[in-house]
Amino acid sequence: MKHTNTLIIAATLMSLVACGPEKVGFETVDNSQGIAKKNGAFNAKTFRSSYYPEGDITPRGDSTISATCPQGDGWASIDIMKDGRVLAELKCSTVSVNLGCMTKKDFTSRPHYSNQENVCNRDIPFPLPRLVE
Repeated sequence: MKHTNTLIIAATLMSLVACGPEKVGFETVDNSQGIAKKNGAFNAKTFRSSYYPEGDITPRGDSTISATCPQGDGWASIDIMKDGRVLAELKCSTVSVNLGCMTKKDFTSRPHYSNQENVCNRDIPFPLPRLVE
């Protein structure tokens, strides 16, 4: 009985840790948005160097980040621009250099990724890792 209670308590604690915070403050949300934007831009630099070396990176960030979802959906919207026109719309990972970036069209055609769009992704780490300082 004592062993069973210990297992139940441990399982409950693990499930609470996996859920992350219920709600965070403005400073935490603002910090997460900044990290997501920088991480997405970092990944976009690699993409840009291969396909659009003449373009400028305009990060828009992860719009899913909020007080109840400080880790967001894991994807930042980024535009590659030149002379005021968009050369490419990208979706870039905010947590992984291995996932990197893909065009919005490619992203949309991959349900595994596009189904994550605008949905709080509790599987990604919080706080967000910094891919670049």
